[in-house]
Amino acid sequence: MPNPGGRRGARTRACRVETLLDTRPRVLWQYATEAGNPREARLLAVVLRDHRVVTGEMRFYDFAVGVLERAAGQHFGSNATTLKERDGAVSRALAWLASQGIPN
Repeated sequence: MPNPGGRRGARTRACRVETLLDTRPRVLWQYATEAGNPREARLLAVVLRDHRVVTGEMRFYDFAVGVLERAAGQHFGSNATTLKERDGAVSRALAWLASQGIPN
Protein backbone atom coordinates (compact mmCIF):
# COMPACT_ATOMS: atom_id res chain seq x y z
CA MET A 1 0.00 0.00 0.00
CA PRO A 2 1.55 3.36 -0.97
CA ASN A 3 2.38 5.90 1.69
CA PRO A 4 0.82 9.19 0.50
CA GLY A 5 3.12 11.41 2.51
CA GLY A 6 6.16 9.22 2.56
CA ARG A 7 9.15 10.25 4.64
CA ARG A 8 8.95 13.82 3.46
CA GLY A 9 5.29 13.98 4.53
CA ALA A 10 6.19 12.70 8.00
CA ARG A 11 8.98 15.29 8.30
CA THR A 12 6.64 18.07 7.18
CA ARG A 13 4.03 17.02 9.74
CA ALA A 14 6.71 16.84 12.45
CA CYS A 15 7.90 20.36 11.54
CA ARG A 16 4.33 21.69 11.72
CA VAL A 17 3.82 20.11 15.14
CA GLU A 18 7.17 21.50 16.34
CA THR A 19 6.20 24.96 15.12
CA LEU A 20 2.85 24.76 16.92
CA LEU A 21 4.55 23.62 20.10
CA ASP A 22 6.91 26.58 19.84
CA THR A 23 4.21 29.13 18.95
CA ARG A 24 1.37 28.17 21.29
CA PRO A 25 3.27 28.73 24.57
CA ARG A 26 4.39 32.15 23.32
CA VAL A 27 0.83 33.17 22.46
CA LEU A 28 -0.46 31.78 25.76
CA TRP A 29 2.28 33.66 27.61
CA GLN A 30 1.46 36.90 25.79
CA TYR A 31 -2.25 36.78 26.61
CA ALA A 32 -1.98 35.40 30.13
CA THR A 33 0.56 37.93 31.33
CA GLU A 34 -1.45 40.98 30.32
CA ALA A 35 -1.92 43.33 33.26
CA GLY A 36 -4.78 42.32 35.49
CA ASN A 37 -5.34 38.89 33.97
CA PRO A 38 -6.39 36.55 36.82
CA ARG A 39 -4.61 33.63 35.11
CA GLU A 40 -1.25 35.38 35.21
CA ALA A 41 0.00 33.96 38.52
CA ARG A 42 -1.15 30.45 37.63
CA LEU A 43 0.68 30.57 34.30
CA LEU A 44 3.78 31.93 35.99
CA ALA A 45 3.62 29.04 38.47
CA VAL A 46 3.96 26.69 35.49
CA VAL A 47 6.72 28.71 33.81
CA LEU A 48 8.66 28.84 37.09
CA ARG A 49 9.17 25.08 36.64
CA ASP A 50 10.50 25.43 33.06
CA HIS A 51 14.28 24.93 33.14
CA ARG A 52 14.82 25.35 29.40
CA VAL A 53 17.26 28.00 28.22
CA VAL A 54 15.79 30.99 26.39
CA THR A 55 19.10 32.55 25.40
CA GLY A 56 22.63 32.40 26.76
CA GLU A 57 22.28 31.62 30.48
CA MET A 58 18.73 33.05 30.73
CA ARG A 59 16.19 30.33 31.47
CA PHE A 60 12.42 30.57 31.11
CA TYR A 61 11.96 30.53 34.86
CA ASP A 62 14.48 33.34 35.35
CA PHE A 63 12.34 35.50 33.08
CA ALA A 64 9.13 34.46 34.90
CA VAL A 65 10.53 35.66 38.25
CA GLY A 66 10.79 39.22 36.91
CA VAL A 67 7.27 39.11 35.48
CA LEU A 68 5.90 37.79 38.77
CA GLU A 69 7.73 40.51 40.72
CA ARG A 70 6.04 43.20 38.64
CA ALA A 71 2.64 41.53 38.78
CA ALA A 72 2.69 40.82 42.53
CA GLY A 73 4.60 43.90 43.70
CA GLN A 74 7.04 41.60 45.53
CA HIS A 75 10.81 41.27 45.32
CA PHE A 76 12.21 37.78 44.82
CA GLY A 77 15.61 38.68 43.39
CA SER A 78 15.07 38.79 39.64
CA ASN A 79 18.12 41.03 39.27
CA ALA A 80 20.43 38.23 40.50
CA THR A 81 23.43 37.53 38.30
CA THR A 82 24.74 34.08 39.25
CA LEU A 83 22.85 30.87 38.57
CA LYS A 84 22.79 30.09 42.30
CA GLU A 85 21.26 33.49 43.12
CA ARG A 86 18.70 33.13 40.32
CA ASP A 87 17.79 29.65 41.57
CA GLY A 88 17.18 31.23 44.99
CA ALA A 89 14.90 33.85 43.38
CA VAL A 90 12.90 31.08 41.69
CA SER A 91 12.57 29.24 45.03
CA ARG A 92 11.34 32.41 46.76
CA ALA A 93 8.85 33.06 43.96
CA LEU A 94 7.50 29.51 44.16
CA ALA A 95 7.22 29.76 47.96
CA TRP A 96 5.30 33.04 47.62
CA LEU A 97 2.90 31.48 45.09
CA ALA A 98 2.32 28.56 47.47
CA SER A 99 1.62 31.00 50.32
CA GLN A 100 -1.05 32.59 48.10
CA GLY A 101 -2.73 29.23 47.55
CA ILE A 102 -1.51 28.93 43.98
CA PRO A 103 -0.30 25.38 43.34
CA ASN A 104 2.96 24.95 41.50
